[in-house]
Amino acid sequence: MKKFFTFLTITCTAMIASAEQITVNQALQIAGQLAQGATTTDEYEVVGYVTAFQGSDDGGWAKYGNQIFWIADASGSGAQSNADGALEVYQGVPTEMVYIGDKVSVKATLTNYNGLLETTKRGIVTILEKVERPAFSGKCKIGDLYYNVNAENKTAEVTYERSNSSSNYSGLTTIEIPASVEYNALTYNVTSIGDNAFDGCRSLTSIIIPNSVTSIGISAFYNCYNLPSITLPNSVTSIGRYAFNNCSSLSTITIPDNVTGIEEHTFYYCTGLTSVTIGNRVTSIGSEAFSYCTNLTAVTIPNSVTSIGSHAFSHCGLISVDIPNSVTNIGDCAFMYCSNMSTVTIPNSITSIGHYTFENCSNLTSINIPNSVTSIGESAFSGCSNLTFIEIPNSVTYIGQKAFYYCSKLTSVNIPNGITEIREQTFYHCTNLTSVIIPANVTNIGKEAFLNCTGLTSITCKAINPPALGINVFHFVDTSIPLYVPQESIEAYKTATSYWSYFTNILAITQTDIEETSNNQQFNAKDIKIFRNGKILIERNGNTYSIEGVQVR
Repeated sequence: MKKFFTFLTITCTAMIASAEQITVNQALQIAGQLAQGATTTDEYEVVGYVTAFQGSDDGGWAKYGNQIFWIADASGSGAQSNADGALEVYQGVPTEMVYIGDKVSVKATLTNYNGLLETTKRGIVTILEKVERPAFSGKCKIGDLYYNVNAENKTAEVTYERSNSSSNYSGLTTIEIPASVEYNALTYNVTSIGDNAFDGCRSLTSIIIPNSVTSIGISAFYNCYNLPSITLPNSVTSIGRYAFNNCSSLSTITIPDNVTGIEEHTFYYCTGLTSVTIGNRVTSIGSEAFSYCTNLTAVTIPNSVTSIGSHAFSHCGLISVDIPNSVTNIGDCAFMYCSNMSTVTIPNSITSIGHYTFENCSNLTSINIPNSVTSIGESAFSGCSNLTFIEIPNSVTYIGQKAFYYCSKLTSVNIPNGITEIREQTFYHCTNLTSVIIPANVTNIGKEAFLNCTGLTSITCKAINPPALGINVFHFVDTSIPLYVPQESIEAYKTATSYWSYFTNILAITQTDIEETSNNQQFNAKDIKIFRNGKILIERNGNTYSIEGVQVR
């Protein structure tokens, strides 16, 4: 069975041409004539065949950068001792691995110490004839790069040797990865760039990736912050998480069409990134994939994408974003702190808007929420200080706390009829909010829900029973503004033990019994009553109309 050992590379000292060439048997005879421990003054060139290795199958001392093996003349196959007619060779850091059966030439002085062959520079070994090399699987250096080669499928992965790649490639500014490499007379196709392969290569300014590469590993180019551009071949089908994290000089990137997912943190903190093209087979954009790409002003999300992860585009420079109908899930904080974003399109494939999704999108002026949405998460629009209008459909049954916190330019908002609770600080500091209608099903309003809504000129609460109030719900709201409630509930609000009773102008809600029709048909109602301040303002009785009790027709 052939042995195989770790490959190490050094620059070899030139062999001395004057050395006398002898056989192994002749070397043993010369060494045997020496006193124990004595060494010849002359250097010899001993020619023989490798028969065995000293020590364990891992090569004994070879793991420390040396090789110890036995050589014999052609008739000494398998010899492992002087008694067998073999000579022990102590080679220094090898220039090339030798295998059992190789014919070798060893230049060295001879020492009478169990026939050890030695010089002050250790034995200098040259392979004269090679046996067929076994397929190798493991790590090796070929040219400037380290590879993990796989004998079974003849593939190679670009890797590094030491604990981090920057100590291996710190001096390289340009790298061209070959499509294939040759090692031990075998050819390996380069199909992947391994995890952390170029992590921290801060001098790297240019890299060429061949179209044989199908995968780029985790953190492969992490912290290569002087790399201005990179072209990913269409052969690439997967890109690991953190692959280009903190490549702050990277300006453009095209995700190949064969990639199906952008993993978490892939382009995190690529602050120089201005243009991204996402391949049309990508189905998911992972959490924080483009977070802190502060110069990224536009991105086209293909209609192959079904999910956008949490923080995927947070702290980006996006001005607008069009989310396609294929997207069914938007993660929490997905667009938070996109302070330049003025418009966003939410498709009707979305059923929920997650927590903090658009928090502090301070340039957002309006947003339409489709009637497919049933819930709006905590702080979903918190800090959208330029938001003046938002349409919340009746499909929404849940609005999280702080959903519209500090939306200071919001002038009006409709709270859907399915809402049963207005949570704490939902409309906190909405100072330009002029009116609010609280649906009939609301039973509880959380603390500070309308705190500092100083622009309110009226409040309408349709609930028959005054909803329970948390602390400071209407703190800093003028309590002299009209509070409209169901006529039969006026007394209940006036005598409530909660803050409701602080309002001094509690009036009946204006009511009509008009039957609304569709398709632009006329209203069909026999009787109409419109109230103001608890009194009938306009009344219709059949074909008779009265205004404040005065018949006009």
